This record gives sequence, structure tokens and C-alpha cells, in this order.
Amino acid sequence: MDDDRIAGVDVKIDNFFGGYGTVNVVNESPVTPYAVVGFTRIEAEAGSVEDDDSDFSYGAGLNVKFAKNLSGNLEYMRYYDDDDITVDGIGLGVQVNF
Repeated sequence: MDDDRIAGVDVKIDNFFGGYGTVNVVNESPVTPYAVVGFTRIEAEAGSVEDDDSDFSYGAGLNVKFAKNLSGNLEYMRYYDDDDITVDGIGLGVQVNF
């Protein structure tokens, strides 16, 4: 996470965490699209002001099966969006099943 400046004020995200669930599109293809929904709690500082808040989170991704025991995923998330603060993320993952 990078710090940012909004209207000349330094904005810093101290931390954020949340809970999320996925809805997968069932198909016979090795590529499975899915949607993500949940809530994120964020703690941030703007200048000398500290605040924490929660927001609805959403995103979408793709699971790709490469082999019987190997898959990967690519995911975009909008974790938080309120007034002048937006927290987005892109994730790339690999899963190995034993």
C-alpha cells in the first residue's frame, strides 16, 4: 500500500481487514469465473486525523486449472470506496493440491 496526497494532505492506510465469500460459475471448462462479496474495515490517517470505517467490498476473478493438482487465479477487488478514499487490489495466486 502506498501513501497518497489528497488536496495537499498526506493520507495513509494503517491497515485493513475483512471477510469475503465467493460465488463460482459452474462449468466444464478449466477456466471458472467467480464473484466476490464481503465487508472491509479500514483504519486510515489524513494529516493529524485518524479514522476507521467499514464498507461493502466486491470483486471478480478467474480460477484456471493448469493440471490435475495445479491451478491459479487472477482477481480484482474494490475493498473500500468512500468520499475521497478508494482501496482497490489485484491478486495473483497459485494453488497446489497434494
